[in-house]
Amino acid sequence: MSKKDKKEKKENKREIHVVNIVVSSSLKHEIPLEKMAATLSNTEYNPEQFPGLVI
Repeated sequence: MSKKDKKEKKENKREIHVVNIVVSSSLKHEIPLEKMAATLSNTEYNPEQFPGLVI
């Protein structure tokens, strides 16, 4: 790789920041997401928008 190629590669680097992570799992029991959202602070549950509890 030439010096020019190395310089261009270095200039093309971008910072990447992870903002959200979604995890899915199957459990043997139902989880009362509506009750959890009502009880816990800083949580959201809107199954029409996203079928999970947002913490």
